[in-house]
Amino acid sequence: MISLRTLAIAALLIVIGQIALGGWTAANYAAVVCTQLPICEGDWQGDFQASAFELIQPPHSSYEYGVLDYAQRVSIHVAHRIGAMIASVSVLMLAVLLWLKPPLRCYSLWLIAFLSLQVTLGVINVVASLPLSVAVTHNLVGLLLLIALVTTCYRLVCDCRCSLEMKYFASESSTHG
Repeated sequence: MISLRTLAIAALLIVIGQIALGGWTAANYAAVVCTQLPICEGDWQGDFQASAFELIQPPHSSYEYGVLDYAQRVSIHVAHRIGAMIASVSVLMLAVLLWLKPPLRCYSLWLIAFLSLQVTLGVINVVASLPLSVAVTHNLVGLLLLIALVTTCYRLVCDCRCSLEMKYFASESSTHG
């Protein structure tokens, strides 16, 4: 069985990857190419192009509105959607396991709240053709989800709340005692 700490770290790394993929989606103007849910523009599997993920693109005379073709942008958008599904499953698994431990339930609630809001905003971005306020809020909630995961990992890996308090009170009683 996978440990809670391992799952928390895995979820954190997956969300960091998803945030990077979201940045790649925005940087390459790929957020608006898929206008359908849950699929993306018909035969995206046949048109998938791994070249869309090359960090260094060939030089171009202008980079305005991006330099990738339509199929490459669809590939990026679909990868972001698949990443969102993987990130959602990992965060939900973590939230369920956290819920089973009463002292950690508050972390579970924060993760579920931020994840639910993030997925909702992502769907609204697709359906409403990327309104600026929704896109910015999607970025902000992604940051809040990341902070919640970092906090959860810190609590699980360091177990600092209990151990630091114990060390503090132990040192206080020995110096004032």
